[in-house]
Amino acid sequence: MVTTASTMLPLSTSAPDSSLPDTAGATVSRDDLAAAPALLVMFISDHCPHVRCAADELAHLGRD
Repeated sequence: MVTTASTMLPLSTSAPDSSLPDTAGATVSRDDLAAAPALLVMFISDHCPHVRCAADELAHLGRD
């Protein structure tokens, strides 16, 4: 059971303005990626066995 209720938005809803650190420690905002054809943000943990199994495929997805 989750401690925070989901706030699901309908598909095609614009992402809210936000910023996150990238893997190099620089801060990247949604607007920095406005020209990108797509944006996928995943909140995952490298401790999760499911994520570990999918790590190579996620890296491949990122390179593509």
